[in-house]
Amino acid sequence: TWNVDFEDVSLSNGLGFDHEEYGATRREIFEDTLDYIGTVLDETGTVDLQVTASEDDGTGFLASAGPYLFSNPPGFYNGFVYDHVRAGSDPTTEVPDAQLTFDFGYNWNLELDTPAFDEYDLFTVVLHEMTHTLGYLTGLDSTGNSDVSDTNPGVYTVFDSLLARGDGTRLFNAEVEGTFTGTADDLTSE
Repeated sequence: TWNVDFEDVSLSNGLGFDHEEYGATRREIFEDTLDYIGTVLDETGTVDLQVTASEDDGTGFLASAGPYLFSNPPGFYNGFVYDHVRAGSDPTTEVPDAQLTFDFGYNWNLELDTPAFDEYDLFTVVLHEMTHTLGYLTGLDSTGNSDVSDTNPGVYTVFDSLLARGDGTRLFNAEVEGTFTGTADDLTSE
């Protein structure tokens, strides 16, 4: 079950998911994407999502999303979405399980046809962002500290625990969970 709070709608701001002409279609595509994800996941839990007030400048990310995580103790965590779905109980009622933001300043495809060369497909972008809320993201900053707890050892994602150099050397200490032992150079390309 998906509990979605579209801030555009609750604020009645006339933007993004509340846009007079496109808002209902955008919400429908968002909800269709969640329905699709529900057919892939073999779980029966509930997820609380907050879709923040939309941006409309078309200058940054198409969208961004991530789960909430507790900021301690140090270690590797999936985030509230994963935990809520798997455990069937809300990790905390104080915040939603995840937050998503969309920028409708770009040209979005809201149809079922193939997007034009200058369009971004909303269904695909929602699907991509929802994978982040399920834990496919990093909790590392550019130096190896945790983005969540701002420390090392710190709170990282389970995905981070899989990171290794090209030679197979893990970037985290196996004995002390949540301790980054790599270098900032390990976090750049090549």
